[in-house]
Amino acid sequence: MKIDSHSDIRVLKFQGAILRKDSEIMDQDFIQSNIFTGKKIILDFTKVHHICSSALGVLVTLKRKLRSQEGDVRIVITDEDIRQVFEITMLDKVFKIYESVETASENY
Repeated sequence: MKIDSHSDIRVLKFQGAILRKDSEIMDQDFIQSNIFTGKKIILDFTKVHHICSSALGVLVTLKRKLRSQEGDVRIVITDEDIRQVFEITMLDKVFKIYESVETASENY
């Protein structure tokens, strides 16, 4: 994971597969450490080809936490299989999904 900042927006770039062990790290880094309290976050999954269900749960928890602190999370997905995961789990109704970081940033 790589973190970039664009004004008041943090962009977290992921690549490859996000597996259970990665979701545990995400939970520790995102949820338990409070490093993104009240922030605007964009999760860039353009280079992700797999995401496990436990990682999806961490994303929902992150969204809930950020919203309670007047922050939010947006997701960038270009891979059709990853998009289908979000559609099948109905998380496309929970998250705003974009096709580029630029579009996600413009729509904050």
